[in-house]
Amino acid sequence: GVVVGYGAALGRHACDCERVDARARDAAYDREAKTFDDAVRSSEYWSGIENMRASLAYGARGDVLEVACGTGRNFSYYDPKKVRTLLAMDACDGMVEEARAKLRTRDGGTTVREAMVTRGDAQRMRNVKTGSVDTVVDTFGLCSYEDAVGALREMKRVVKRDGGRVLLLEHGRSEYGWVRNIFDHF
Repeated sequence: GVVVGYGAALGRHACDCERVDARARDAAYDREAKTFDDAVRSSEYWSGIENMRASLAYGARGDVLEVACGTGRNFSYYDPKKVRTLLAMDACDGMVEEARAKLRTRDGGTTVREAMVTRGDAQRMRNVKTGSVDTVVDTFGLCSYEDAVGALREMKRVVKRDGGRVLLLEHGRSEYGWVRNIFDHF
């Protein structure tokens, strides 16, 4: 598969994140799920991340798998003329609940006809067949995985070999403490 990526690096290093504790991560995201969109909306707008999300989603086509979908912040950017199906997954129950609630709303939902949200972990996608999706999308998910390399291998496994693509939008760990604190909180 072809790997296409956009970067939003906030420092010199691509990612020098510490090892992620899955239980702590899930507890934090479950705790923040209901207020997450409100907490990041303004900063994503002013930093240009909303535009980066839209640009990335513009490249999605065919059968799309979005991993680490969170609250579904990318849903409204998928073009129903290019995206046949959308399967969005997240490992955190609170995020899945918020994404499901948003899926068909006018405020942030998708117009892709066949779309669903499920609980799933990008590091172990046993229910997704090898070579079954045209596009895998992951925005700001790699630093949240215990095994980011394993997640990338899984993305490569499920994407079609002939013309499939993995679209990534990621950030690096900032050299500025105040920026690290903001990202560490979310």
